[in-house]
Amino acid sequence: MAGQVVEMDYPVMQSVAKGFRTQADIMNAIGKALVMMFESLEKSLWFTGLGAYFGRCKDATKQKTKELVAGMPGQPAALGAVPGRRAGPAGPERPGRPG
Repeated sequence: MAGQVVEMDYPVMQSVAKGFRTQADIMNAIGKALVMMFESLEKSLWFTGLGAYFGRCKDATKQKTKELVAGMPGQPAALGAVPGRRAGPAGPERPGRPG
């Protein structure tokens, strides 16, 4: 057991990293599209109570997109500490819920 060697196939690791970058780009694009949609709804419905609701949806979408992309492997923020996450096998913490 002590004599075993672990090897990584570099091209495979590059492919995996590229997949994560692609996913991060897709999440960013979807987040931006949603923010634009919520902005449009917020501005067109400002005279009703719905305008404020869509404004909150827009803000929440921006924040959640940043958190999701930052938490992906290979992203700069994922290499250090990410707010709302803790190290260890328990996985990410969710705000408002016990760890």
